Amino acid sequence: MLYPKRIIKTENSKHRLHNLLSTFITTLACVQTAITFRAGGKTDWPPGTYMAFECRQFDAELRLPNGGVVETLIQSIPVNSIEIGILEKSFNFHEAGEGETLLRLGKNFTNIETKLITPFFVEFFEDYRPWIDANLSRDFTKWPNDWQFGRIVRNAAAHNAVSINDQKFVPVNWYGLSYGPAQHGRPIFDSDMGLADIVILMIEMNDSLDKLGAPIEPPPSA
Repeated sequence: MLYPKRIIKTENSKHRLHNLLSTFITTLACVQTAITFRAGGKTDWPPGTYMAFECRQFDAELRLPNGGVVETLIQSIPVNSIEIGILEKSFNFHEAGEGETLLRLGKNFTNIETKLITPFFVEFFEDYRPWIDANLSRDFTKWPNDWQFGRIVRNAAAHNAVSINDQKFVPVNWYGLSYGPAQHGRPIFDSDMGLADIVILMIEMNDSLDKLGAPIEPPPSA
């Protein structure tokens, strides 16, 4: 399934996902740097270099900045903006091309990627859920579709699988995925959804908050 080409630029105090994604990207860049260095690769990536992650639900890749990220951390330079791309695949994720070396880190590293993004997703969901409850409805069936689906993903993060015990629950769809009582107990991370898919879902949930007129800063917790 194709995904529309998108370039998202977050800015500090102007985009809900900026601080979360800034911290996530910095963490991910540190992991990527350590692994690449120990594997004998070069880690002096110039500004503009990106990390690419294959989507599982779409024929696309998610691009996150890598060049200069660790240096920014070392020099304590504030991150005022981030550019994220959802674009067509720039290379074959499963087979090295001519003159390329494919560093196969296997399932364990993929699991690390997903484990890293999941807490950020949960934090984003929980930060803005009170606003949706108060300004839209406490009945989640009246939420935007991406937030209804996000609720299932958030619960799956807690249970490590889809958790829908209510047999009357109407399945919720997000592109090619559909979760309802029949999927109870189904693991979804690293199979149905990887890092790229989760970030895309966060971006779409943020778009829905824009349409609803939600504030940039999350409301204080009760």
